[in-house]
Amino acid sequence: LPNNSIYMDILYAIATGNNKISEIAALINKDARNIPVFTSRLEQLGLISKIIPVSGKSKTKNTKYLIDDFFFNFWFQFKYPNNTAIEEEDFDYLRQLLHDNLDSYMGKIFETIVIQLILKLNANGLLVFKADPKKIGNWWNTKGIAIELDCIALDRFKIPNKGLFVEVKWNRKTNYIQEIKKLITKIEDTDFINISDKWLGVVARGFASPQSKGAIQIMDLVNAAMKLKKIEFLRYNDL
Repeated sequence: LPNNSIYMDILYAIATGNNKISEIAALINKDARNIPVFTSRLEQLGLISKIIPVSGKSKTKNTKYLIDDFFFNFWFQFKYPNNTAIEEEDFDYLRQLLHDNLDSYMGKIFETIVIQLILKLNANGLLVFKADPKKIGNWWNTKGIAIELDCIALDRFKIPNKGLFVEVKWNRKTNYIQEIKKLITKIEDTDFINISDKWLGVVARGFASPQSKGAIQIMDLVNAAMKLKKIEFLRYNDL
């Protein structure tokens, strides 16, 4: 590829969470107006995907980019910017680097896996309602207070009647009550509060206290998807 270093820098930016055009441009010190030429080529090569918030318009500028392959994503976050330390065998530095950043990295991978499992459950009719597969994924806003929802699923109607909202935590001792309260606050600060039938859940590696309805360990979600079993979520109206 011509301008190979720019493509590499863009992939590094995306891997490290700078996945909007403005963020990529700022990190690699390039004019934001020139970035789409490179991201379009990376999309054509199948290296990255452009995503929009669930229920967003297809032509919205509110987009993000993701590296599709988990190995490439890891390589560009940890290997690409640290070649010198690797060549010099600075193992103390590399060990500390992984210690400080691996959980954050795995959190985003974990989120992607949960979305894939929710898609599989929905395809087999095992969610609390039949969602539109095109309306399952991340959601984020661009106006007012920044709000991100890890995974949502909406029904097929233009103005949805049913919605599932899931918080995803890469943590073995997740505080379920705390996380479900945060999730409720996020929903109440968006138009999703107007959905009549809302369901909630927290998916985590583990929980600090005995599980309640809506507290879902990742292995239970995996088993449900593999063995075609339903998962219990918490109904907002039952709170």
